[in-house]
This record gives sequence, C-alpha cells and structure tokens, in this order.
Amino acid sequence: MELRYKVRNPAYATMRDDIASALRQMPSHARTQTMEAKLSELGVIDHLDEPWGMSKQARASRFAL
Repeated sequence: MELRYKVRNPAYATMRDDIASALRQMPSHARTQTMEAKLSELGVIDHLDEPWGMSKQARASRFAL
C-alpha cells in the first residue's frame, strides 16, 4: 500500500483570484458558487494527492515473497 498526502495546488489560488476579480460585481454567495463551478469545470482542485512512499506493511510483504 502506498501512502499519500495532500499538498496545496499553487494554480488553485491564482485561478480562484482571477475568477473572483472578474466576478467582483456579483453578490458574495453567487460569486462563490460561480467560482467553485468554474474551477470544477476547469478541473482545478485545491489539493493534489502526492505519493509519499510505501507503508512498512507493504514493504515487509513485498520482501517476504
């Protein structure tokens, strides 16, 4: 089993700020909903899953063969 951890996606904050500035005339609740929909449509997510390595159990079973 491989361990994973989440790291911040640097593109997320930039895209979110760009979209927010373009929608600044909208009410905040509508702006938030529109921003989240647009980020989702573009496939930009806040956190990325990154591999960290194999768990001790997986390494042990791998070498036991």
